[in-house]
Amino acid sequence: MTDEQFWQIIEDAKAKSNGNRNAHLEEMTQTLSALPLQQLVEFEHLFDRKRDAAYRWDIWAAAYLLNGGCSDDGFHYFRAWLISEGKEVYEATIENPDNLATHVNQTANHRYDWELFGCAAWQVYRKRTKEEMPPDEDSPPSPDM
Repeated sequence: MTDEQFWQIIEDAKAKSNGNRNAHLEEMTQTLSALPLQQLVEFEHLFDRKRDAAYRWDIWAAAYLLNGGCSDDGFHYFRAWLISEGKEVYEATIENPDNLATHVNQTANHRYDWELFGCAAWQVYRKRTKEEMPPDEDSPPSPDM
């Protein structure tokens, strides 16, 4: 799976959801379910690499400010949310976390994290194979470990 294909899957699901988080996750799950198993694994590995690339203190600080605090689990879920927002938002945040200020909608009780989005491919794989997702042999260990 190419980087372009990865982002297209995420952005198509987001576009079809009309801003509804449940619909976004459902669209994502349907698309991932239709992928050949190897592409599903490649998608998950790309997702993990992108989440790992956002494991930085300056991005954690942004998550902390946006969410009124941020545990290590919360930061894991924040980075899943960041990826769910699409390539443009993700890359702008990687370039400079202050760029999030122009993207987020500061509303009361809104959280910028998404645990379920971060495990969508893993859940689809597990449902289809009854096995764990194979590890990414080409990637160093996740900084979350």
